[in-house]
Amino acid sequence: MRILFFSICFLAVLVGKAQNVLPAQNAGKWGLLHSTTYQLIVPYLYKEMQISPEGSYMGFGTPENPHETVFFDAKGKEFLRLKNEKKDNYSPFNGDLAAFLDEANLIGFIDRTGKKILPARYILASPFHENMAIVKDQEKNFFQIIDRTGKVQASLDSAYRDISLFSEGIAFVKTEPPLYVGDLSYTWKPPTWGKTMMIDKQGKVLADFTNNEKIRVTHNFEQGLAVVGVTPMNYDGMEEKYTADEWGVIDR
Repeated sequence: MRILFFSICFLAVLVGKAQNVLPAQNAGKWGLLHSTTYQLIVPYLYKEMQISPEGSYMGFGTPENPHETVFFDAKGKEFLRLKNEKKDNYSPFNGDLAAFLDEANLIGFIDRTGKKILPARYILASPFHENMAIVKDQEKNFFQIIDRTGKVQASLDSAYRDISLFSEGIAFVKTEPPLYVGDLSYTWKPPTWGKTMMIDKQGKVLADFTNNEKIRVTHNFEQGLAVVGVTPMNYDGMEEKYTADEWGVIDR
């Protein structure tokens, strides 16, 4: 299984920008189409096609090489092809950095030439967005905010579980994931909700929603506004997900 964005506990939300090309599938293979003319830009060759929050693409697995990874910009132009003899997993590029997962299941970052800029040392990592990424080091039990050189800008509270990408300098964090708790008799119990907060790139808490709006579902900021879902929340047992009863918009 290929890994998209390495975001096991991150709320990675696509930035709402118009795309020049769109992924399309034909006979079990993926390619890229022009978003308005539907002209085929990238042939149907790839076993998988993934998109980054900033709109670049990554095709994986061709008939000639099932491990080959090819990277495309937002217009569908190829800029990097990796034969991938080591069978590393990659994410699409966000800006000029992309994540890779090595054989030891540790995450690092490469540049647009394929050179490994940040060595594989993280057990969790978000894509770089606004020149920042949120990572968890293999030797530490808490998240950190790093810049493109790998320098730690802030160490975050160890209680944080879900952390979004930064948008307009702000990220949303939660202290507990919205998971149900069951006992051995399979009796369902209501979830225990933790805090939902906004932080800046230094890890400073800008707003705590726990005791007012009870915001649980959050989307990235765009032009100073973010869409949020508020409690009460409904648990859909069939779909195994939570949905918000009410939606609203907050400013910075």
